[in-house]
Amino acid sequence: MFSLETERLKIIPLTTELLILCRQTRGLMEKALGLRITSMNPDPPEMLEALEEMIRSSIDDPARWKWHTNWEIALKSENRIVGGAAFYGPPDSDGICETGYIIQESYRNRGFASEAVKAISSWALSNGAKTVKADTEESNAGSIKTLLKCGFIQTSNIKGIMTFEKQA
Repeated sequence: MFSLETERLKIIPLTTELLILCRQTRGLMEKALGLRITSMNPDPPEMLEALEEMIRSSIDDPARWKWHTNWEIALKSENRIVGGAAFYGPPDSDGICETGYIIQESYRNRGFASEAVKAISSWALSNGAKTVKADTEESNAGSIKTLLKCGFIQTSNIKGIMTFEKQA
């Protein structure tokens, strides 16, 4: 199974089959990956909608499924999921793709987000993207710090939403 590995993390893009298991229950997906079952809170409705869109897109565009899926961020030392990341589809005609990420609150401020964002943005820039873009609220100091630490440069701030970009 394809994954990205960093010093402390294993970052696993979910196949369509794993996305479907995740839709049923995260525990089934974690079990299929051989990870410790976590007792995460149920995903909010907007996450479930995103999951449905990921399933549809990965079925419709199987050759580029890694651009349409959730990438689970697993802490190797605990063999458990501590966060996730995703792209909002493959690079556009200008080579720009957008990413988002989250780390569970109890695992924040340990550098896991930076480690994961560096890995997935490097993967994207090595697989057809010329620019990786990420948005964050100007009040999210942790995310801003993460993006700057990963070599992203702020390109705009519109109504409190800051855009950062990293180029190849």
